[in-house]
Amino acid sequence: MADANRDSQPGYHYRDERGGKYCRDDAVGHWSFTGCLVMLAYLAAAAYYFYVRIEYTMDVGWMWYAYLFLVLELTGSASIIGYALILMRTVSVKPRRDAPTIQNDYVVRVFVPCYKEDLEIVQATVMAAIDAELPPNCTKHVYLCDDGRDPAKQTWCEEISRRWSEGWLHYCRRPRTKGELNGKAANLNFTLRRIYESSASRYSRTTGFRRAHGAEQDPEARDMFLNEVVAVFDADMVCKSKFFMKTLPILDTCDMVLTPQWFYNVPLMADIFNHANLHLWEYMLPSMDGWGCLSCTGTNFVIRASALSGVGYFPTYTVTEDYALSLELGRHGYKTRYLPEYLAEGEAPEEVSNIFKQRHRWCTGHLQVFFGKRNPIFYPGLSLKMRVMYSLGAYSYMCAAFLTPLFLLAPILAIWFGIFPIDLNRHYPLAFTIYYGMTLFTVYYSRTLKHLIFLWFASNANLVLWYTYANATLSVFMSLLSCGRKKIKFEVTDKTGPSARKGMTSSMSTSSLTSMVSSGSLAGLSYNNPDSDPVRRHASSCGSLADMPDTPTNGANGRESPAFADEPKRLHISIPVHPIDPLDETKKPLLPVSETRASAPPRRSGCTGCVCSIYEFFRDTWVALITLALCVGSIYAGIWLGLGDRHTVHIQMVSILWCGYNAIAPFLVIYYALFNFRGLRGVCCLMAGFSIVALVAVLYSLHVYYRDVYDYTEVLDKSLWFYEAQRSGLLPASNRVPWRGDSGLFDFAPSGTDLIGGYYDAGDTIKFGLPAAVSMSFLAWGMIEFPSSFADAGQKKHMQATLKWGTDYFIKAHTGPEEFVAQVGNGTWEHTAKWGRPEDVLAEGQPGVPRVGWVVNATNPGSDVVGSTAAAMAATAVVFKSVDTTYSHLLLKHAKELYAFGVKRQGLYSDSIIDAQNFYNSTTYHDDLAWGAMWLHYATGEEKYLKDAEKHIKPLIAHLPYTTNWDNVGHAVVLLLHRAYPHNTVYKNSMEKLMDRWIFEFQYTPKKLAWATPWGPDREAANTAMIAMIYADAVEKQGGSAAKYGAYRCWAMFQIRFMLGEYGRSLVTGFGYNPPTHVHHMAASCPDLPSPCGWAQFHSNASNPQTLYGALVGGPDLDGVYNDTRDNYVQNEVSLDYNAGFTGAVAGVMKMDSYGKCYWGGGVFRFFKAVAL
Repeated sequence: MADANRDSQPGYHYRDERGGKYCRDDAVGHWSFTGCLVMLAYLAAAAYYFYVRIEYTMDVGWMWYAYLFLVLELTGSASIIGYALILMRTVSVKPRRDAPTIQNDYVVRVFVPCYKEDLEIVQATVMAAIDAELPPNCTKHVYLCDDGRDPAKQTWCEEISRRWSEGWLHYCRRPRTKGELNGKAANLNFTLRRIYESSASRYSRTTGFRRAHGAEQDPEARDMFLNEVVAVFDADMVCKSKFFMKTLPILDTCDMVLTPQWFYNVPLMADIFNHANLHLWEYMLPSMDGWGCLSCTGTNFVIRASALSGVGYFPTYTVTEDYALSLELGRHGYKTRYLPEYLAEGEAPEEVSNIFKQRHRWCTGHLQVFFGKRNPIFYPGLSLKMRVMYSLGAYSYMCAAFLTPLFLLAPILAIWFGIFPIDLNRHYPLAFTIYYGMTLFTVYYSRTLKHLIFLWFASNANLVLWYTYANATLSVFMSLLSCGRKKIKFEVTDKTGPSARKGMTSSMSTSSLTSMVSSGSLAGLSYNNPDSDPVRRHASSCGSLADMPDTPTNGANGRESPAFADEPKRLHISIPVHPIDPLDETKKPLLPVSETRASAPPRRSGCTGCVCSIYEFFRDTWVALITLALCVGSIYAGIWLGLGDRHTVHIQMVSILWCGYNAIAPFLVIYYALFNFRGLRGVCCLMAGFSIVALVAVLYSLHVYYRDVYDYTEVLDKSLWFYEAQRSGLLPASNRVPWRGDSGLFDFAPSGTDLIGGYYDAGDTIKFGLPAAVSMSFLAWGMIEFPSSFADAGQKKHMQATLKWGTDYFIKAHTGPEEFVAQVGNGTWEHTAKWGRPEDVLAEGQPGVPRVGWVVNATNPGSDVVGSTAAAMAATAVVFKSVDTTYSHLLLKHAKELYAFGVKRQGLYSDSIIDAQNFYNSTTYHDDLAWGAMWLHYATGEEKYLKDAEKHIKPLIAHLPYTTNWDNVGHAVVLLLHRAYPHNTVYKNSMEKLMDRWIFEFQYTPKKLAWATPWGPDREAANTAMIAMIYADAVEKQGGSAAKYGAYRCWAMFQIRFMLGEYGRSLVTGFGYNPPTHVHHMAASCPDLPSPCGWAQFHSNASNPQTLYGALVGGPDLDGVYNDTRDNYVQNEVSLDYNAGFTGAVAGVMKMDSYGKCYWGGGVFRFFKAVAL
């Protein structure tokens, strides 16, 4: 009986009236500063990551696939948040002035449930429980609850009981009930009920809910269980001698104390199945203790009998009674504590099949509860924090079961089928690095570097055990759907026993205990003659409920059981031995202890030999084998594909590395199945290092191989800004180029009229008529075809101003019905004699100033230049038709006159202007006349112009060059004719041939620019990209193949993206990553006034002082080499016609409804290819 004066004894602060026990307020749960920081950091990283995911990465071929993975990621993130939530609390113990003492005279009842474990396993566990120290005034009962009904175990118990005079050893067995869900719980409950079942204990159990609400309990029921303690050890779990000395002082303050466990047969550095579960023992359980929501693990714990009885003993409605017991204890308001000290050591299953069986059972049990009537979220009596904490286990199992295989499949599907769950663009790498880095920090959060390898094992285990969890989850679902007809079985994990340690050293040697028993000299125990103890009080047999005595049973020496000598009110539990059942007497005779080990069942049963071994190997590892084969095969295929595919290498490289990381776990499983622990430690260290390298490589590849997300609005704006920088004449107040001023004020026509205005052609001060006319016509065409792009980008007015600046000059240059100024400035002389600001070199008094333009007229025809100028003016008239009708009509008037002049006086302008031959030597004028006729038809609707266009292009159509530029606009004419005559096969075939030639038959640089000529390859590709965009729209409107017109758009997009940065650097000045800084441009090379500018600036290695925003440079050579030097005018010059088609193509890209489909389906097998590219 407890001392009446205990309330006043040192170390006791109060008496817990609810529990009827004395409590010591040693442990305090509080918020963990580090844990809270981890949670906040993870939430911030996750918020940023998922913002980027939703905003920028959902553009893929299958939107449902993108949303599926987004949901999966959110689901997995919730699991990490749950883990971080657990880490937010912890427990600290207040310093004590006195050593921990046990104030209660406990009756400790140790239960060791077993089934078919070898006797040597049970011997070690029972002997350790017997040898474990107890505080003074405490007594011990040890119960071997044998569901296997093994006579050898009973014989051994009887022999040990004769030697043990300080406690009681009971051998218990029970009748098995068919259809039991949890054999272990039923086994324990049978003996517990035999001990404690009474009207008083039943009353105590019915008042469990009163306890949760602070109601007073029945004094008799409370006192009956006041100092009764139950301890449970699994059959293989050997406790340390100080187990009870460590746990019972804490039990003074609570109802249950749980301790962690260790395994002697698992090398710490080779724990690929996470047997040690260090993140649970060292991080989760201490934190859950801080939350007051401790989760029992089924062994190595002590619990007050009153609490156990109050919840109806061990739950049998699930195969994991430990998890359910935690739920019931929390529901009834019992207090649990965790002692983070390893006080027991057991044996982990070694065979792969047994490991899977064990984890299958754990997962099944959690899900049985979660999907049953006792779901923690809805189970009455639980606090909010308990509902959350006790739901996280089942949630984590389901995440591992279904998220893991899908994330394993993602890189495999990307490589083989080109199915990508995300659009890997430039916004994603940083977000992923921050988020995944914070995820790893949360999962691998540890107090010491030594724990990192164990946390790696824990993380890696999900990649190993996902199939087991998935199988368990499906089993639970099938049981639910079948209304219980499909039974869930409790499967015991087989153990091999201490003799299979194979040289491993245990911190608690059980073999020494076994040898002491075998020799008949058990240290600390006195030998009693069994003949002098006829009732065999010490070794008790639990045969049936009828064996329960109603009165105390005295020992051989006539003394009452010490457990109850001082308290007659207590329940008397010493059970007399009864003979073995008659049925058992027909079995093999009981064997002496010395023969027990020899008769132990073999560790492995079933077939033997090579065939069976191979069968078992494939049975246990078939999932790992398939996973490894898929990962390795995908790596090989990805390398082959990634090196050859010109568009999806950015995703394929990430997929290859991710497959390498995913291959680690199945490789370790297969290695373990073949060699067990031999060499596994070194292999694990190697694989851990490889996983780090793989993850770093994945992150690196994300930052290198990604699809950039370009601001096409900015590109349009800067491209038109470039045209402002090329202006000649009196600049308006709206001029956006601060380093440009008025220039070319002394340009005149031969007639004396001024030619102020227009555009300088390139990096010089010449005004060439033909490239300027083609450039204006293409700019206007782009505006007409993609008006929404310019409107959305806010560039509509800038485009109108750009066009008007050009056509205003054309009006001035049209000095007569049959006269047009086709060039101003002497290119041959000015290119070699002058370098400086246009404002300076064209100022009054400078050499060559004033300048007089060169004309084409009746005697010196120029059908090409006037034909293209007519096209530019007619197309611009269309742009201004709804803006300025008067100006539109004026443009059409000049366009018609110029076209008529070109048709009447046919000839090449470069034959009339000799200087032009050195720069823009024309090869034909028929395409230019056709171009002018087509736009006049477009602007006026007059059929005669359409017929003229057909006539002009007919002699060229069979031999058109494959490039489109200032010298050849034939393909642009054919495209417009195809739209006018969609059923004309000549025009259609010509366009198909052009597209096929550029997309499939062209020569490409290593970074996949379609390379046409050494001079201006970017221009050629950009012009064709614009044509491809417009032709794709035509094919779509005509009901053509989506794969075909999708291919045209995607190819055009890839070419534009190359110029914007996928070359490895931007080829547009003032835009993107590492743009050109030394372009061949006079004005941009000059410093701010009043500093002088001349040839010294041309030869300088310094970057241009002025940024020529938006100018597209010529581009690299066929090998992809580009030199950003000022004197490299072949690759590094800029020009009006370089940006014309480029601007239209960019506008076309902006109009695309999806970019992701351009990458979709680009795998080894292209079944899902969205575009024929």
